[in-house]
Amino acid sequence: MSRDLPVGLPARWRRAFLRGLSHIARQPGRRHNLTVAQLGALIDEHVRAGRLTRCVAGYAVGGEARFGAVWR
Repeated sequence: MSRDLPVGLPARWRRAFLRGLSHIARQPGRRHNLTVAQLGALIDEHVRAGRLTRCVAGYAVGGEARFGAVWR
């Protein structure tokens, strides 16, 4: 996955970004590998349910934007 990050991104930022993604994967209210449309629908659903967004991270998979998010 790190090969999909921007080329000019400093190594310490890449490591922090990847740590953030692993944090998302361990959270109970988590979703990952979301498209823009899926993320938008989930945000609307969680807002209606009164949940707060804790974290959203974007990344690329095969050149396409994907997102991970955590709600509480």
